[in-house]
Amino acid sequence: MKYKAFISYEKNEKFYSRVIALDNNLRKYAKKSFEEPLKIYSKKTNETSEYLLPEATQDALDASEYFIYIAEKETCMSPMVEAEIQYWCEELKKKDKILITHLDDKINLQEETFKINWDKTNALPEILENYIYKLPFYVDLTWAKKVDYDLNNIKYKNIINIISSHIRGITPEEMNRIEISAIKSNKKTKNFTIIGTIISLVMVFGLIFWQFKQTKNEKIIVENTIKKEEINKENKNTNDKNNKNINTNDKNKNNFVKNKKNKTELEKNLKEHKENLKKLKPIEKSSNRNTGEVLFAMNEAKELFKENPTHTLEIFRKKQMNGEKLFIPVLEILSSAYYSTLYYSINEHFAEVSSVSYSPNNDRFVTASNDNTAKIWKKNGDKIATLKGHRNAINKVLFSPDGDKILTTSYDKTARIWDKNGKKISVINSGSSINYACFSKNGENILITYDDKTVKLLDSAGRSLAILRGHYGRINMSVFSPNGKIIATASDDNTVKFWDFKGKLEKTIKAHSKGVNYIEFSKDNKKFVTASSDNTACVWEISGRKYANLRGHGLDVFSAKFSPDGKKILTSSKDQSIKLWTIKGREIASIKGHQKNINQAIFSPKGDKILTYSKDNYVKLWNLQGEEIDILKGHNKEINDATFSPDGEYILTASSDKTAKLWSLKSKSKTIKGHFTPVRKAVFSGNSNYLATASDDNIVKLWNKKFELISTLDAHRNVISHIAFSPDETKILTVSLDKTAKLWSTNGNFIADLKEHTDGIKHAIFSPDGTKILTASQDKTAKIWDLKGNVLTTLKGHNSTINFIEMSYDGTQILTAAYDGSIKLWDASGREIKNFKGHGTSVNTIHFSPDNKFILSASDDLSAIVWDKDGKIIIKLKGHRSWVRSASFSPDGQKILTSSNDNTAKIWTLDGILIKTLKGHTSWISSAVLEEII
Repeated sequence: MKYKAFISYEKNEKFYSRVIALDNNLRKYAKKSFEEPLKIYSKKTNETSEYLLPEATQDALDASEYFIYIAEKETCMSPMVEAEIQYWCEELKKKDKILITHLDDKINLQEETFKINWDKTNALPEILENYIYKLPFYVDLTWAKKVDYDLNNIKYKNIINIISSHIRGITPEEMNRIEISAIKSNKKTKNFTIIGTIISLVMVFGLIFWQFKQTKNEKIIVENTIKKEEINKENKNTNDKNNKNINTNDKNKNNFVKNKKNKTELEKNLKEHKENLKKLKPIEKSSNRNTGEVLFAMNEAKELFKENPTHTLEIFRKKQMNGEKLFIPVLEILSSAYYSTLYYSINEHFAEVSSVSYSPNNDRFVTASNDNTAKIWKKNGDKIATLKGHRNAINKVLFSPDGDKILTTSYDKTARIWDKNGKKISVINSGSSINYACFSKNGENILITYDDKTVKLLDSAGRSLAILRGHYGRINMSVFSPNGKIIATASDDNTVKFWDFKGKLEKTIKAHSKGVNYIEFSKDNKKFVTASSDNTACVWEISGRKYANLRGHGLDVFSAKFSPDGKKILTSSKDQSIKLWTIKGREIASIKGHQKNINQAIFSPKGDKILTYSKDNYVKLWNLQGEEIDILKGHNKEINDATFSPDGEYILTASSDKTAKLWSLKSKSKTIKGHFTPVRKAVFSGNSNYLATASDDNIVKLWNKKFELISTLDAHRNVISHIAFSPDETKILTVSLDKTAKLWSTNGNFIADLKEHTDGIKHAIFSPDGTKILTASQDKTAKIWDLKGNVLTTLKGHNSTINFIEMSYDGTQILTAAYDGSIKLWDASGREIKNFKGHGTSVNTIHFSPDNKFILSASDDLSAIVWDKDGKIIIKLKGHRSWVRSASFSPDGQKILTSSNDNTAKIWTLDGILIKTLKGHTSWISSAVLEEII
């Protein structure tokens, strides 16, 4: 293609300069990092012609890979733009390569389906309705003013990054890394240019100085002629010195000869030393170990394993290979069960996610970001609305107690109140930064704490009721008492103040010797707790009398929270520790486990767990004894906020990595110990009554549904490539690259050997009726066997390794998929029916649809294909950035799930429309299964 993209727009005064800026910035972005510059066609003027579509425009469309439509009203109404769209979609058949860049006016989407509501849309031409019904690739620039079209604007730069990466066919993250490299390269180039300029200036000044010296030398020659006699005398003295130097040179010559002899002797000594080393016998390693050494080795293994299980096993394997005798306990698998699983990840913010809040109704949550927006989500991850209006990063978001309103505060010195569906209710302006904000328990009032040492009391519509003034230091926090009668403020002036709802000061409590960072009331309204920079927390009676002192932290205490039952207190400190106390001040547990400063600690809704999150990128769960019970890994930057869902079954986290993640706590995973090397396969039987696991030592272990070991199958001499259970769960098949498959009973008794393949077996299955076994091999054949290990039929025809084999549900047809990208359909007797061509490289999995009408394949060519049984391609699923490892139908056959080495899984409709991308894994996904719940 001559052009990467064609920009379609109507020239007008309002947006012409912005389109040109967009064009220039796309060309400029990371330009020096690519061999081919990003060539983009955009009309600098409205071309005139007797035809609606000028020849130059048609040629440019023919030569372009992507179509960038500038969405706004005037472009929407342009006949020429309509002609461009029609030519692109009907003649060039490229409707899947349209990019919408939204500059102004409206694009209205249906909430559930994201289909375009054309009746309420005026930024897209009606002709597009013939080609798209759902919004294609889309970027939002409606927020941007003319001055924002600058790569120094981070939000705008993120948009350019997204468009550039899409049309260059790479991920935004890769594009960002390339741009950073380009910036560094430019800095180096500038530095070299500056250095070159300095050198040139030095040379110029040097030449001027040399010319000056030449003039001066001419005068000196005249003077030297006059002083000739004196020079002759000096020459005589010089000759005498030269005679002395000749004698010195003779001495140096003798020293050189001596050094040469010394070097020869040194080389001779080194040679003798090497010969002596060869004669030395290697030192024998002692295999005797005392108990202390064994315990030390075990502890060493445990500590290393906590940090990196795989690396630890590699260390100890190498020790074993080097002849060291290792004890079984040292090689025992020490991995712990994870309590939580990542439910899904929110990746739609363009900057770090700063705050999250769960609705008290448990049906939705909201995320806030430094991209100046907040977003409301359903519990299943579907977006409800984007809250736009703030001019700077949003630092806090929270739901009202009844869940009907949302409050956002921002670095733009404003707060905004929204309804639960994202409609703006009011804007609260101020000339000062906001430190804290909260709702009253009944949701009827709001407190906003400002950096100018004031607090504003408002009603739920944002109308000001009172301003609280009286502190001499920064106010860190203001809260309502649970009964709604007291307002309490905590300040850097070391005091706590109580106020009424008219803003009248009722009481001042000299609480600490340094600033008060935090204050919270107990639910029964009888006590409150404070945390201070004097390294202590204090429990107080509501009258202001001190009830207990909590001493033990080594640095500032920045929060102190009551447990839900009001009997315990949780404190967080800059000393990287969390402490749990009785209400009377006795320390129950001290929690240390994060590697960097802890941002916050909170109780679960039931008060039986503690959640901590830190700058070390981890969220951790602890019991009330201070023992770590879970660690939530998945974010790659600092955790800014975390909260439990009201029912305590989910955790919502916000991070500087621009994502929010929802974690499920519903079921605890089970750790199965018994293998001494990494486990590579784990397969359940059809009704989940049995589990089989295979490890790197070529051992298969069989477990019952209580995860009790039934049998150990010392099965093979090479890697175990597959395990399969019979449909009736009475048999298990183990398959290996040692060229054999073995049949066992589920009691662990050996039944038969399948030995006819001449190379490793990659895959095997039972027939649906359980009477036959089908195998696929690296010897380019597939075989059908009876249950005694006799070959019934050999399927020949592939020219490379067969990766996968599948039998139809009715047992009448067989599918095979090969490394060379070929797929073959056979009848049950082994006769080839059809050869499928469409993949460019290795096909990894192949499946029949539940109704037996379609075939689904997954390939290393980054695609999955739905075929009919005649070999015709129905739809090609493209969207993954790396090999597609598996593809499968949902049980009802209406959806497709693909998994890939790009660390994602994707859910598609049967006609190829992408429903959802599942992100969260940090390495490639080898397989995935789609259940009815999706």
